[in-house]
Amino acid sequence: MRHDAGLMQKIWPAGIISDRYQGKPALQRQLRTSFRNTGYVKLPKFLTSDAFRAVSSEVTRLHSARVRKDFVMRDFNTDRKMSVLSGKDVVRQSEVIANLYACQELRDWITSLTGTDIHTVLHDDEFLVVNFLDGERDTHGWHLDDPRYALIIIVESPATHIGGCIEYVPDWKRLAFEEGFEPHQHVEHGVEICKRKGKLLSDTLKSSDCYLLDAGEVLHRVSPMSADGSRKALNLAFDDRRYRVYGETATRLYA
Repeated sequence: MRHDAGLMQKIWPAGIISDRYQGKPALQRQLRTSFRNTGYVKLPKFLTSDAFRAVSSEVTRLHSARVRKDFVMRDFNTDRKMSVLSGKDVVRQSEVIANLYACQELRDWITSLTGTDIHTVLHDDEFLVVNFLDGERDTHGWHLDDPRYALIIIVESPATHIGGCIEYVPDWKRLAFEEGFEPHQHVEHGVEICKRKGKLLSDTLKSSDCYLLDAGEVLHRVSPMSADGSRKALNLAFDDRRYRVYGETATRLYA
C-alpha cells in the first residue's frame, strides 16, 4: 500500500485525528479500558472536520459504483442484504481513501489504544471496504471478521428508529464454549442465549461517528432496517499479526 505523504499533507495539513483525542491521557485510559472490557469503543467526531469531509465526499461518490449482494453467508448462516465495494476496487478509484488507510498517525493511535502492533491486512478485498445499506430489510448479518481490528467511519446513518445500528456480543467464542454451541454454525441460537442473559449490546451511530471494534473476537452485525434509509460506512481493517490465513467469507461478499 503506497503512502503518499505529500498528498496527505495537502488534504489534511493539520493531521486527521481530532484534537479531542490528542494529548488526553485520562481519556485514552478510559477508552483503552472500555475496549479491553467489551471489544468496542465509540469515537464521536474522531476525524477532523476536513478529514471527515474528504472521506465523506469520496464514499458518497463511490456509492454509484456499489455492487449489490443478497445471500445467506453459509459459514454463519446469516443474511447479507447490502451493497459493497472491495478494497481493491476502492483504492483504484480513491487515492484519498488509499492514503487514509496508510496513515501512520492513525495506525499509531490504534496501536496505543489496543496495546498491540498494527499491521496491514494482506487480503486484497478485505483490507478496507465500503458498505451500503440502502433500503428496507438491508442488513449486514452476524459475523466475525478475519482481521483482528476494524475502524469504522460512519458517513451516513439512518434515523434511529429505522435500524442500522451496531449490535455485538463480546467474548463470543468463550460464551459459545460455556453454553455448548458451535460459534460459527449456531449463531442465531447463541445470540438468543446472550440476549436473555443481557450480554447482547448495541449502539446507535450518526454521521461523523467512528468506532473501533475487536472484530475478530466480538460477534457483530448491522441490524436490519425496517424502512427505506441509508447507511454508508467505510471500514478500515488492521491486524495484530503480520501474516494470517484468511477464510472465504470476505471473498464471497466482496470479490
